[in-house]
Amino acid sequence: MRKKWITMGVCAGIGAVLLIGSGFANAANTSGYDAYKSALKNTKAVNSVTGEFTVAVSDQEKKIFAVDATVKKNQTEQTASSAVTLDNGTKTHSFNVFHQDEKTIIKREDRDGYQVIQTEGGKREHQRENAEIAPEMENVVDALVGNLRQQMALEERANGSRQVSMQLSGSQVPAVADAVGAMVIKNAANHHGSGKQQDKNPFVPADVKPQLPPLTKNIKVEGINLDATINPKDTLERQTVTLNISGKDDAGRDHHVTIKIDAVFSDFNQTTADSVNLKGKKVETVKRDEWKHRSH
Repeated sequence: MRKKWITMGVCAGIGAVLLIGSGFANAANTSGYDAYKSALKNTKAVNSVTGEFTVAVSDQEKKIFAVDATVKKNQTEQTASSAVTLDNGTKTHSFNVFHQDEKTIIKREDRDGYQVIQTEGGKREHQRENAEIAPEMENVVDALVGNLRQQMALEERANGSRQVSMQLSGSQVPAVADAVGAMVIKNAANHHGSGKQQDKNPFVPADVKPQLPPLTKNIKVEGINLDATINPKDTLERQTVTLNISGKDDAGRDHHVTIKIDAVFSDFNQTTADSVNLKGKKVETVKRDEWKHRSH
């Protein structure tokens, strides 16, 4: 499911925040860090799952961008599907992505036909790279945690589920999170591209792209809030992450950006991805090299 920058951008974005969250998480006497990290691993390892994702970005409490996505993944069958709706405050845009028969198929609401990308070789290579780097990344996160392991509360519930929560603000926010947040928001704000380039994007028309505030100075992560529910089978059932970031643009105007990411997981090992029959449909085949350029 890689290189699909919006659909998997949602998933990758969620995953990145999960990683950050897991790095900051622990309960003093109940090994909450290990419990939370275990739930993350188990969620990733299930054969199939359905994810409902909502991402909302606001500046000074004014909505500037939102993403709603339903993602279905079946690892056993090597299939996946995504239904995504984008809202930049003035226009909305929807599209579907299907992964089947070692191909990626894209259907935009504003186009009659389907775009098909062959992904066989790259997908296997990416899976191998992930398998090699995962243990190293885990060690890096563990090393960065430090004393912040004590910042997450863990509540055991009568039905066997567990609720974990964390609120970091001000000096509690690690310097590494501050640096990463500044880097991400600078790049996101500056990566608009020309209208011509954006029109080539396989997912999003130019007039729906987000207009993020161009923060360039005094960028700081003011707060990180995380709430997660771990079900009795030790997989994530729901997680909400809220990031609060402040900064100034080149004109000296203050901005307070809030990013809220909500993820709900269900149908563990019972999910069947949606599929599409291309027989008789209008199809555009996109070469892998061109796909790399567009998705970048």
